[in-house]
Amino acid sequence: MAAGSLGEAVGLRGGSKVATIDGDKIVVGGDVILSVQGIAVSNFASYEQIRRALISLPAGASVMVTVLRAGQVLDLQGPPSATSVAAAPTGSV
Repeated sequence: MAAGSLGEAVGLRGGSKVATIDGDKIVVGGDVILSVQGIAVSNFASYEQIRRALISLPAGASVMVTVLRAGQVLDLQGPPSATSVAAAPTGSV
């Protein structure tokens, strides 16, 4: 996760393992983002909706990201400037 990024602020975890698929090396094993601010990540229109929602947030506003991490669905929340964030399990897959 990029240092100082919104992803880092809310506690997203990037992949840590390298896999080779069809001869290409890719990093795998990180969080799978399911929704941002309650908007499901499903298609290009949802990306545009999420982008608009994030742009309209006031500075320091709380951001909610739901992820799939190691078989569990977690809600990650924190303001972009936070140094600590909350991760609450919401279920398992």
